[in-house]
Amino acid sequence: MAPTFDIFEQYQHLNMSSSEGTTYIITTPNYPSSYLCYLDGIFIISAPINSKVRLEIKDFQMENGYDGIYIGEGSTALENRFGVYTGTTKLRVVASLDESLWIYLISSTRIAEKGFVMYADVIDQSGEYNYSK
Repeated sequence: MAPTFDIFEQYQHLNMSSSEGTTYIITTPNYPSSYLCYLDGIFIISAPINSKVRLEIKDFQMENGYDGIYIGEGSTALENRFGVYTGTTKLRVVASLDESLWIYLISSTRIAEKGFVMYADVIDQSGEYNYSK
């Protein structure tokens, strides 16, 4: 069974450097039930040198315009942002250009939806799955 992480703490770091062939599951707390209000968390994912982080979003449902995630590259959160996702965004797969990617989750005081589930794994610089590192 794949390791599962809920994004709800202020700051979390997932280091995939020694996780050959492992796929990680990242969810909002309580998924698929409603997540909590007042969430404000940063999740940084690191891959081995000369690799990339790949995220595949399987399900995404957050309160449109109020709750959502930002995704960006690098090991410093909130820099090099390349996406803001809210509502029922149909985003499916993203990959970093280098070995780090961050997710910033925020939820309001209003309505909480079921949230999201996504899978994180390591790919090599060409975009192929990299199970040899």
